[in-house]
Amino acid sequence: MTQARRQTRLALGLVCSLGFLTNGSQGFTLTPSSATKTVDMGQDKLVSIYCQTEQEEETSVVLPSADIALARMMAHCPALIEGKNVMELNSGVGLVSATACRHARPEHVAVTDWDPDALSMAYFACTRLQRPRNSVSRCRMDWSLPSTWPNQKYDLVLASDVLSDDSCILPLTQVLQYYLAPSSNNDDEFRKRALIVDPIDQFHRRNAFCYAAKKAGLDVSVSDFPGMDGFVLLDVFSKDAY
Repeated sequence: MTQARRQTRLALGLVCSLGFLTNGSQGFTLTPSSATKTVDMGQDKLVSIYCQTEQEEETSVVLPSADIALARMMAHCPALIEGKNVMELNSGVGLVSATACRHARPEHVAVTDWDPDALSMAYFACTRLQRPRNSVSRCRMDWSLPSTWPNQKYDLVLASDVLSDDSCILPLTQVLQYYLAPSSNNDDEFRKRALIVDPIDQFHRRNAFCYAAKKAGLDVSVSDFPGMDGFVLLDVFSKDAY
């Protein structure tokens, strides 16, 4: 087991003891009446996000359980992202990235999504509600269109419930292959990795992803998600990394 993997296992043990716009995209408009929702990550760790509602009384927003699971990991294992350039895939309203900004100290957080409304809410949640010390960017990203991918290096890629459709498997694999590849001069400060939270019942698509990832030169380990039943954690590395 490498030092990087040991550090991850140690950090995950803490839980057990217990989302750049392309030009012209408008998206969600932040107004004084924009609704907010506060989410309890446990142990008095709170995160606020924006939620878009049609009427003032419609403030109930159902957050994906996988997003909550990954956000809790960020809140209780800040060492996983401290000092790192982080990108979240399919950020949605930005619960995971907002949690990272509020309860950890990454160097940079990039929220990505194809939905411009969700992307704007995620960006504003990170920049307006959390008062982060890190920088934040946003990108309207389509995995199947490399021209939309942010032109930046990342140490850590985060994602939750991104294997819900067979058509996602190949584009996701290509995205991870690109961003987890070690630098040509091998001077990366951190070993690049992706952490993906996946519902435990998506067995067949998860197996298909692991097979595609292996063919693309990626190493995927699957383990029970600590602290929450019904999910597994995929830890993805490039086999070419040191």
